[in-house]
Amino acid sequence: AAKEETEDKAIEEIYNLYWYDRDMVKLYLQVGNYRAIEKATKIPYSSAYKTVQKSIKKIKQKVLR
Repeated sequence: AAKEETEDKAIEEIYNLYWYDRDMVKLYLQVGNYRAIEKATKIPYSSAYKTVQKSIKKIKQKVLR
């Protein structure tokens, strides 16, 4: 039950992110890798990586308080 609660909180936090960060995280969850994001958006995979990692860190900080 605690794991599901944590996952629910994490999903909620995705919607509190800045729109660009939120869309990048959602895209990453859909396609599963940064090269696919680059192919779909023309955004360099390194930029996608940095954005997603930064966003995941923010989500973890809020959820795991």
